[in-house]
Amino acid sequence: MKKHAMVLIMLLLAAGCAHQNQSVAILRQVGGEQLILGEVEYREILRHFPAWKEEDRRSEANPALVERVRQINEPLEVLCYFGSWCGDSREALPIFMKTLNAAQNQRITVKLIGVDRKKDDPGHTAKPYGIELVPTFILFRNGEEIGRMIEFPMKENFVEDLLDILQAP
Repeated sequence: MKKHAMVLIMLLLAAGCAHQNQSVAILRQVGGEQLILGEVEYREILRHFPAWKEEDRRSEANPALVERVRQINEPLEVLCYFGSWCGDSREALPIFMKTLNAAQNQRITVKLIGVDRKKDDPGHTAKPYGIELVPTFILFRNGEEIGRMIEFPMKENFVEDLLDILQAP
């Protein structure tokens, strides 16, 4: 019985430590502006920032790009650092998220991390990735980084850039 109790205590401690390292989104007033910091669901950005909601309302997913994203057949993880204060992020993320959501490709996961103007987040996860400009999209396949898209798309939008990276040998 003591052995089981000890195992249970160790599991609870491990879960508690893991939870402490997780970054959770928070709203914070900094220098008179509201920021969203940490890991966040896209819908939460839209809920708290009217300009983002308006940009999302205006953006439309290109059906051809939706179909190409739908056909991605390998697991892909996208880690996106963005600034809720940043016009480039506000312009890029809505069309990116709208396209990925329309594609409904279960092999693609997206994690959004809000940063402040110093490019820091509550979990301090941006610094190890060398985030200097936002938005920065980091693409991973099987845990290995395969590419980055930083601040401005090379093509019309970051969805096209993502597809180009995936096609590169």
